Amino acid sequence: QVSKFLDTAGSKLDYRRYGEPLLDVLIAGGILAPGGVIVDDVDSSRPSRTDVCVFGAKLDHSSLKQYYGVLYKLIRRYKYMEKPLVEELRKLIMFLKGFSVEERHKLATVVGICLANSLGNPGCLDALFEEHLVKEGIALEFAIDLFKAWLVEKDMSNLGSALKRAGLETKLLDLLPFNKRSLENFENHFKAAGLDQIVDYQRVKASGEMRKLMQNKVRDMIKDDEPVKDIVNALLDDMRKNNLNEHDVVVMVWNVIMSVVEWNKKEELVADQALKHLRTYGPALLAPFATTPR
Repeated sequence: QVSKFLDTAGSKLDYRRYGEPLLDVLIAGGILAPGGVIVDDVDSSRPSRTDVCVFGAKLDHSSLKQYYGVLYKLIRRYKYMEKPLVEELRKLIMFLKGFSVEERHKLATVVGICLANSLGNPGCLDALFEEHLVKEGIALEFAIDLFKAWLVEKDMSNLGSALKRAGLETKLLDLLPFNKRSLENFENHFKAAGLDQIVDYQRVKASGEMRKLMQNKVRDMIKDDEPVKDIVNALLDDMRKNNLNEHDVVVMVWNVIMSVVEWNKKEELVADQALKHLRTYGPALLAPFATTPR
């Protein structure tokens, strides 16, 4: 009924003029003041809130998906509402502290369904990393509900691609309050929520970031002409800390050794340049990480 009304009323009403208040009503049930409180009309005889909204729905995926359907049909019919929706989702996430726990669960589910189906922009999720939301655990709780809803709709590769587009693929650990920010705590929270796919995703991303840091460190040490012994000690330390295999380190070190040099453009000079470079860094830097047959 809501979708049918919005579809026909749009020919008479100009949604461009009040896209944001309209979305406030569809999601929160009334027009929101800064902070997330619904504004009551001074005239008590005029309605200022409704239960026919996301916050008034049952707390289950299928019921909340019907409200995604309302938003989807509205935006499919009136494309200019797409931009207000992106701004609305960001604003609602900023207002999370002002909503009840149940309202936050419902909002997270609807946002997850919307983003999984490419309605809105995953960039709105960067609002989750606001200090006040992270500090009180609201960001983590919201992200868990959102990811659950997303993975009901689509697979992990879809979620991973969206996080990458939003530049958030390496920031998930920052959802935890600073004093609890560790990979172990992250894994405990998401495993307890049944989100093992998120745990695996975070491990891969954390490993990639850690390797990148190690490569940059070795590159800088070589450029600064630091003793090979110091470079080996730094690598051994990082290898132990991050539980890396020798053969992974060998490949990484080889790539750094090859990339740190500006190779001569004259082919006949490259061989001598390569030999000189490898005599300095090859055996001395690789041998400590080549103690196994592999």
